[in-house]
Amino acid sequence: MRGRQSFATPDKLPGRGASLRDVLKVGVALSGLCLAVPAQAQIDEIVVTAQKRETLLQKTSISISALTGDSIEKRRLFGISDIAQNVLGLTFVQAAGANTFVSIRGAFKTDDSAGIDQTTAIFVDEIYNASMIDFDPEIFDVERVEVLRGPQGTLFGRNSLGGAVSIITRQPEFEPDAMVQISVGEDSLREVRGYVTGPVSSTVAGRLSFMSTNVDGYVNNIVDGDSIGARDKTALRGKLLIGPLNGAELTLGADYMWEDSDAVVYSQDVRGGTPSLFPAGTTVFGGPDAVAQGSGAGFIRRELWGGYADLSVDFNDVTFKSVTGFRYTDYDSFQESDGSPIPTVDVGTTALYKQFSQEFRISSSIGERFDWIAGVYGLYQDRRRESEITFNILPGQVLSLFGLPTGITVSNQAQEIETTSLAGFGTITTYINDKLSLELGARYTWDRKEGTTFKFGSPNPITHTETYTVSYSDEWSAFTGRAALNFDPTDDARLFATVSRGFTSGGFPLFGLTAAEATVPLDPEFALSYEVGAKTRWLDDRLQVNASIFQVNYTDLQVESLTSALVFQQDNAGKARVRGFDLEVVAQPHQYLTLNGGYGYMDAVYTDFRNCTDNGDDCTGNTFPGTPEHIVNIGFNLSAPINESLNISLDANYSYKSAVFLTATNERPDFIRNQTKYDGIVDARLALGTAEGRWELALWGKNLTDEQSITSSVEVSSLVGTLGEVLGGLEYYRSVYTRPRSAGVSLRWQWR
Repeated sequence: MRGRQSFATPDKLPGRGASLRDVLKVGVALSGLCLAVPAQAQIDEIVVTAQKRETLLQKTSISISALTGDSIEKRRLFGISDIAQNVLGLTFVQAAGANTFVSIRGAFKTDDSAGIDQTTAIFVDEIYNASMIDFDPEIFDVERVEVLRGPQGTLFGRNSLGGAVSIITRQPEFEPDAMVQISVGEDSLREVRGYVTGPVSSTVAGRLSFMSTNVDGYVNNIVDGDSIGARDKTALRGKLLIGPLNGAELTLGADYMWEDSDAVVYSQDVRGGTPSLFPAGTTVFGGPDAVAQGSGAGFIRRELWGGYADLSVDFNDVTFKSVTGFRYTDYDSFQESDGSPIPTVDVGTTALYKQFSQEFRISSSIGERFDWIAGVYGLYQDRRRESEITFNILPGQVLSLFGLPTGITVSNQAQEIETTSLAGFGTITTYINDKLSLELGARYTWDRKEGTTFKFGSPNPITHTETYTVSYSDEWSAFTGRAALNFDPTDDARLFATVSRGFTSGGFPLFGLTAAEATVPLDPEFALSYEVGAKTRWLDDRLQVNASIFQVNYTDLQVESLTSALVFQQDNAGKARVRGFDLEVVAQPHQYLTLNGGYGYMDAVYTDFRNCTDNGDDCTGNTFPGTPEHIVNIGFNLSAPINESLNISLDANYSYKSAVFLTATNERPDFIRNQTKYDGIVDARLALGTAEGRWELALWGKNLTDEQSITSSVEVSSLVGTLGEVLGGLEYYRSVYTRPRSAGVSLRWQWR
């Protein structure tokens, strides 16, 4: 019996033919036979694939949080924003349009240029989602979501500097099964989610999953009386499972999502009076409960689709795997950017992204002395992004002093980038003895980017001071790796220490004022991560405690700063450091009651970041934007039978995040920063259903405490005020808040 596996794994059973998934299914079935007699409560095992083979979460030497599909459905965690609210170290920000920014352990980037790569990777069924427009996939009919903290690359096809979010959707099944769930709620919510799966033939199974959400706006426009924030989304996913046939298994998948929603809602936070340029009778409120946006809600239209082929072939003790993927994104949006009743700045954005990826992997079976995984990865992207910015400057506005003429001025900027990436990677695990093992991984990455930036329309000091068309290219490469030392003192504990190096290639920002600036690439960024952790179980598997201490040293971290009203600056922060602590606890004091809690601490500062603005400011010692110092998650699930045919369940979860800075310059005033705190968000669900799962009726509430927190905020005083008002203390911020309280009811039917 090897110490590297525990809790009844394949290594404890004769033979290697059965997968870990099959073993756990047998365990679940056997446990069901024991319900008639008193049973000791035990925490369920979670199987993850973070290391590209099925392993128990508690025996995976990575700082990882995993949410099961059942938990996701019950808690209505249908987007990355919901996942981030419940996972340590993960931050999600939605800014203008459909742009979403995801950060793990402080690796935060807000540049949506086509020529910039993100520091956190999103994978769906092992396919990399590169675009921020595709960064918030609708989560439905999933097996689990895994959040991996720290640099990834020696096992994942696409390297990632800060971490990765891996979404694994449910596979087709040969047993017929179907489910449909209908939900209604506040703001005229109408939602349908479901799936159907079953055999097509003796060797082919299919699965079709679907979701549709339609909800009215939730914020009142005090200028025209309309509501803003409506969402209309539809998504489909189809999968075919072929095999296994002679050791080969093929999964074919395709997905489609369409969205026609209102643009992000801008509320205003104001100090120092009402701007005199506002229309007569306009009332200005502070906070999220009203918005003065005279030009309307704007829109976001997205069409996302893709396909993939996953082939696995077993050759005795070696498995070959091929994962092929294609992604397509078509995006169009329009939004008033100042969030005021004066339509000063309107921004229309279009984007078209295409991506093809191919990964080949070979892996050994789990051996007595060692096992290994090796692979190669290729990625090609063609990304185009274009913005049309319309300035409508009024006489007297501060913005007119920048040299912009009063009246209508149209500025256009576009960027088209082709990216080619090739990589080779591998990991070998050596079992020194029954309790001690060593993992060594390495990766070599080569990236090339070539493209063109176009600046046309009326030159201005905000987007570009000259019209130009300029082409450029560059390439970067890096050797990165990972080492982990694992010690299993008992079958119920794993201690590990890791060191890993991550890399993100350089890039070309869109916001170059001149042709010369547009051709200067950002340097690649690197991360060196150290972590020591423990994964333990106590009290006969009724208590699980996982903890880790980490430090990440960043070099040349790519940072974007908003240095004035609408002037962006991209730069590399010389050095930065994040250190912290994660603690996750799960307890099952009774077979009907599960408790969970987590605490995360992060201290994230720039240790060398001079000249961080166009004024030459020094941001050394400043805190990372979007990185809370303290995170707390607490929850419970109480599920018990009422009688032989009915069950009742109650779920509740509490989330807290301390206030954050919103920019690298840390200049936002306290009345803005204080509102970035998640000051105790509570979600709850009460459900009644049949014991066999035939139907379930649930009442649910999201953000029952009605805590609305700022996720992004930009000062636009110069866009709405006169020089005298700004000098006299007018502070006008357009802010994006989290959604307010909502509640509803869901009815689910299942046919098996």
